[in-house]
Amino acid sequence: MDAETLKQFAMALEHVMSQARQRYKAAELERVEEFVQNMLGMRTPVAADPRQMNGKVSRNYFPGLTARPWHDTSRLSWVPRLEQSFSMVREELESALRVGRGFEEFYDRTDFEKQGWKEFYFYRAGSGTKIRIDFPENQARCPKTTQLIQQLPVAGEAMFASLAPKGYIRPHCSEFNAKLTCHLGLIVPPDCAIRVADEVRTWEEGKCLLFDDTYEHEVWNRSERLRVILLLDVWHPDLTQIEVSTLIQFRDLLSSAQA
Repeated sequence: MDAETLKQFAMALEHVMSQARQRYKAAELERVEEFVQNMLGMRTPVAADPRQMNGKVSRNYFPGLTARPWHDTSRLSWVPRLEQSFSMVREELESALRVGRGFEEFYDRTDFEKQGWKEFYFYRAGSGTKIRIDFPENQARCPKTTQLIQQLPVAGEAMFASLAPKGYIRPHCSEFNAKLTCHLGLIVPPDCAIRVADEVRTWEEGKCLLFDDTYEHEVWNRSERLRVILLLDVWHPDLTQIEVSTLIQFRDLLSSAQA
């Protein structure tokens, strides 16, 4: 980031923070203030778990959040509703698969190798700072799933993620720990699994897995069938509503500046 871009970036963050300071108490913004200092390079963030980001902590590190590879879905009040919607989501997925449109390979991620992975996006977003991109055609193909997703605390991307037979996603990790990744198993053949840090788990159709993608993770499908999940980036449950609101304002303001 050059000096002029950094200056504009800092001004945008300060604009949001000045409004937040008028609305909320200092104690309610303490972690957000530290996060802003991290993003501006005024502080050197230290990960709660040295395994996060393979020890290379980015400026997008949000302080004070529980750090573990796998998280308990029982902490999230909306997970039962998502799991109970399995049949409806699966039906719309199968319809989309029959039509054969909407699943694409995106090559803008060059930090890890993948084979056989395709995405059917409802939304795409960056790590809380880049513009959110809607996919209206996909949303129209799956209106009930789209409506369900809109009721959930989505922090970034929402998609059907398919992995072809013998497909794999090489080890990699993300840089923004204020979100977790939720997978709802939709089509799960045997011999499919995901490793996060040092623990391997597999999906179950109609059930959710929840993990922190700042830990190294990899995925494989050693079966002869397609594997598909609903993948959602969701806000970390340790965040307060005030912190989530402020992070959304960061994203929206910076998105408009980049549009």
